[in-house]
Amino acid sequence: MLVDCHTHLDRYPERVVRAMLRRAARAGVSRVVVAGFDVRSSRRAVWLAERHGALAAAVGLHPLAVRGPVAGRGYAALKRLATAPRVVAWSELGLDYRSGPATRQEQRAAFERQLLLARECGLAAIVHAVDADDDVLAVLRDTETFSSELGGAATIDDQPEDVLEARRNFMETDPPRHTKFRRIFAADFTPRAVRRYEDWLRDIVRDVLDRTLPLGEFEAVHEIAAPIPIRVLAQILGLEEEHLPRLVELGDRLLVDTEPDYVGELAFRGERPEDRYLPFGSPWAEELCALGRQYYDRRREEPTDDVLSLIANAELDGCPLSGRDLDNTFAILVVAGNETTRQSIAAGLLAFARHPDQWDLLRGEPELVPSAVEEVLRYSHPVWHFRRTATRDTEIRDVPIAAGDKVVVWFGAANRDPDAFPDPHRFDIRRAPNEHATFGRTGPHFCLGAHLARFELTVLFEELVPRVERIELAGEPKRLRSNFTNGLKQLPIRVTLAG
Repeated sequence: MLVDCHTHLDRYPERVVRAMLRRAARAGVSRVVVAGFDVRSSRRAVWLAERHGALAAAVGLHPLAVRGPVAGRGYAALKRLATAPRVVAWSELGLDYRSGPATRQEQRAAFERQLLLARECGLAAIVHAVDADDDVLAVLRDTETFSSELGGAATIDDQPEDVLEARRNFMETDPPRHTKFRRIFAADFTPRAVRRYEDWLRDIVRDVLDRTLPLGEFEAVHEIAAPIPIRVLAQILGLEEEHLPRLVELGDRLLVDTEPDYVGELAFRGERPEDRYLPFGSPWAEELCALGRQYYDRRREEPTDDVLSLIANAELDGCPLSGRDLDNTFAILVVAGNETTRQSIAAGLLAFARHPDQWDLLRGEPELVPSAVEEVLRYSHPVWHFRRTATRDTEIRDVPIAAGDKVVVWFGAANRDPDAFPDPHRFDIRRAPNEHATFGRTGPHFCLGAHLARFELTVLFEELVPRVERIELAGEPKRLRSNFTNGLKQLPIRVTLAG
């Protein structure tokens, strides 16, 4: 039996790996394919597997290079991995995971070969990586064929149905329930509604910049990128200022549970059994949700003009929202409404620091701010992927997909699809058209906060352009250890103020 071990062995302490492999051996598993986040983590995973007697094959797979491992030599490598009598490390194959097929036709042919090989090897579950811009959008729009509710949307690993149900937020539902749930508060996130927020949003941005820019050199994630989205979210939801720092900490721990700086040793251990029914499977979810319940209780007694009042007093199909629905909704609004925009701001600053010609262009033509915002969102999407599960037999580009197969859409690959974006790896604030996939573009699951995120980025750059002549790196950026969130945890920058 060949098993695809998507839960990366390199994330776990050695004693946990040993127990996992023993259980696998008792279940009749003879080979484990290890999917590491990169080459180094794959080597460690292989070492752990070899040390404890498992026949393992390492596949180093980086989210930005989902095409690479299935190309030319990559296919031969996969075949060798499937039949090798001993452990084979990715580095031994002489492959560069950044290499890939030259044309879209070659990419699709290589993907078909990989799929065929996977089925021949008897993989326990088939995961289809969808990376073309038009294919990603087609999957996101077709909720009848590609379900968010069946199997969940945020994790590639399967979860028991009772765990899925306990954690389910409105993002992991399909129409018509999804549509009804969004309707509760969607009116507060439309373009017209967002425009109403301009005065206080601009005040927030100016306050942050007035405090930070005179420092000259600072860490931009914490000084600029973090305080703006959470304060904006607080205004819309109705959160109190004193709770915001803790909400940011808790949201980080829920979303990026593989980052040791956020969650300590739990980053390597995976979820604990006692947390499996909590939102995001996180031990910090209870504290976050308890705070949300306090807000809900007050909004039922004294409703105000904010989103939490709408949720606290909402009904779905004639029934009040359950306690579980309320907890999961509060958690996802705090996490998604804060983390993703924060990472877009940080990534935008990094892009301009690395491409000073584009900053000079923006300063010379500030009317390009809306176009620059779209290019930041395309070039530095905050989320790597979302999962769907096929509800029936279908196909994408003549590749058969069976009911129950996992289908994972990769936003980074879609946003750098050369068929949709000429010279896709170039950061170009004049790029047009620029209909990227970062927010899903259209369909039932189009990002609820897309207009707000765009507006926050627009106001930020409108305020930065006349104040800052140059943005430079003052040190090496540090990325989050995550294969879900495309984010930075540290971004040291130096600014030269305009004269």
